[in-house]
Amino acid sequence: MLQVREQILSEEFEPLSIRKTIPVCMAQYRRLFSTTRVPGEDIDTLVNYSPSESQHVVVNRRGLLYKLDITDKFGQLVSPPDLEAQMEWIVQDADSRYAEIPESERLVPVLTSTDRTTWAKTRAQFFSSGLNKETLHCVESAVMMVVLDTHSFSDLSSRASHLLHGDVGEYWFDKSIELVSMSDGHIGLNCEHSYADAPVVAHVIEFNLTYDAITSLYDESGHCIHIRPNSLPTRLTSKPTPLHWEMSDKLAQCIARACSQAEKDIKDLDLVLYDHTEFGKGDIKKCKLSPDAFIQMALHSTYRQLTGKPVLTYEASMTRLFRNGRTETVRSLSREANDFVTAFLDPSRSQEEKRDLLKVACERHAIMYKDAMNGLGIDRHLFALYVASRGMGLDCEFLKNVLSIPWTLSTSQQPQQQIWWSPGCGDPKYHDKLCPGGGFGPVATDGYGVSYMVPGDLRIFFHVSSRRSASGTNSQLFMDTLKTSMANMRDLYNIGK
Repeated sequence: MLQVREQILSEEFEPLSIRKTIPVCMAQYRRLFSTTRVPGEDIDTLVNYSPSESQHVVVNRRGLLYKLDITDKFGQLVSPPDLEAQMEWIVQDADSRYAEIPESERLVPVLTSTDRTTWAKTRAQFFSSGLNKETLHCVESAVMMVVLDTHSFSDLSSRASHLLHGDVGEYWFDKSIELVSMSDGHIGLNCEHSYADAPVVAHVIEFNLTYDAITSLYDESGHCIHIRPNSLPTRLTSKPTPLHWEMSDKLAQCIARACSQAEKDIKDLDLVLYDHTEFGKGDIKKCKLSPDAFIQMALHSTYRQLTGKPVLTYEASMTRLFRNGRTETVRSLSREANDFVTAFLDPSRSQEEKRDLLKVACERHAIMYKDAMNGLGIDRHLFALYVASRGMGLDCEFLKNVLSIPWTLSTSQQPQQQIWWSPGCGDPKYHDKLCPGGGFGPVATDGYGVSYMVPGDLRIFFHVSSRRSASGTNSQLFMDTLKTSMANMRDLYNIGK
C-alpha cells in the first residue's frame, strides 16, 4: 500500500484506460492516503495532509493506538521485515497492557460513528486543546489506519459484516483507508466514501492482492523477506509510539452514549455475501445479453416477487471520462424493464415472449448506462439545478420532490481486473485467492443495498444488505430469491440444462 502511495505522489502510478485506449480521470487518487473527513456542525471538510506532515500510520490493537513511522533514516520506506518486527512489538505491548487502560479511552474511535453534528460538537468540546488535540492530529494526519484485529471468521458474510462496522469503537470511520488484518491472515478494508469512489480503492487493493499472489514475498515460515536486498539497510527513525487520550467524566459519558447507539446499529445490519458459482457471465453472454443488464433485471424481478411492486432503483455509473468525474445514476427501472418483469412473473406468458422482452430491456439498459457514463444522465444535472436554486433563493417544488424520493433499491457493480497484468479470474490456480469485492449498507431504511462483482465466466459475488428493524426486508430471503430469478432467466435460453 505504501509503495502505491509513493508511485501516486511521484506521478508514476500507471493511469487506467478503458480497453487500453480511452483514459479516465485519476484525480481521486490524490486523496486516497493521508485524508480525513473532519466533522462540522453544518458541513464536513475533507483534509488531505502533505507528505511532509504525513509520514506515519496509526495502528490499532485492542483499542490501543500507536504511531508508526513509515520511513527510515535515509527517507526511504521501511522494509517489510522491519515493519513486521514493529507490528509484532505492538501486538505484544497492546496485549499485555490493554486491560490496564480504561475502557472509555479504548473506545474513543466510536465517536466517529455518531451523527456528524454530534461528533463535530464533541470534537470541538473535548479535542481542541492539550493531549487530545495532539493525539487527534496524529490520527487524522496518518497515511492510513491499520487494525490488527483479534477476530477471524469462517464464512464470507460474517467477515464482510465485521469489515463494515467492526466491534463497537474499533474503526476510525473518518479515515480515507483503514486496513484491517484479521488473526487468521485475511485482510479487508473499511473506507470513507466521500473522497473517492469504490473503483479507485478497488484498483489499489487489486494491485496489492495481485502483487501478493504472483510474487514471492515471504519465506518458508511465513515471515516477510527484504524486497530491496541490494539497498542500504533500513532503520526506523523511532519505535512505535503509544498514543493516549485525556479522559474526563463528561467525555466518557459521550462515548458511552455513542457505544449504545453503535451497538444498535451493528445489530440492525443484515448482510449476506454470496459466492454465486451456479454460473457467471459466460452463460449470460451465451444468451447474447449484457451481464450487468441481466443482473439488474434479476434484481427487479426479485424485488417484485418479494413485495409485489416495482421500485425506484439506483445503479452507479462512473463519469471519469470527464475531469474530476465521480458518478452518475442509472435509473435501471425503465419501462422496458418493468414490462419484462411483469411478463416474466406471469406463468401464462410464453417463453419466447419473455426472451424478447428481456432482450429489449437489456438493450435499453445498455443505452442508459452508456448515456450516464457520457454525461447524458439526469440525476447530477438535477442536483446541480437544485443547488443553484437554493443559492438563488428559489423554491422549486419539482426539484424538491424528485430528489426526495428514496432509492429503495441501491445497487452497484464493482470493477474487477482493472490491472492489465493481473492473472485471469478464471485461472484455477487463483480460484481461492479471488477477492469478493466490497459492500455497503442500505440507503433507504426499508430498502436493500446490493453490490455485485463478476470475476470471470464462472461466478458472481453478491453483497445484499438491509436493516433487521425494517418490516418486510430480509437479506437472506432476497439472495435466495435472486438465485432463483437468475436461474429461471437463464432457463429461458435452455442453457446449462
